[in-house]
Amino acid sequence: VAEAAAKRLADVEELAVEIVVPALLAPLPRGTLIGHLLTRKRVVMVEESHRQYGVAAEMAASLLERGYRGKVLRIGAPPLPIASARSLERQILPDETRIVEQILDMI
Repeated sequence: VAEAAAKRLADVEELAVEIVVPALLAPLPRGTLIGHLLTRKRVVMVEESHRQYGVAAEMAASLLERGYRGKVLRIGAPPLPIASARSLERQILPDETRIVEQILDMI
């Protein structure tokens, strides 16, 4: 989903997008990731989980603690139960369109 959104942003909006996917979530390699992200003007974190209290929230907090001054956007599911039925899951989880729209709103 993130790759499709990045491609659409590059093709349609002519925006350069870099996707960084941590190979590990626990322990989260904060030092390496934060060091890399500190060099960017904008950071968007997308996760297939609730926006609150997740990995993206931890990364955003770590960025801010290290003095990051750019824009940070977290994209995730709203604070609702995520159904196991694929059709209902699609209504909650971030999709390409939602990701693109939120990024365009950010810039």
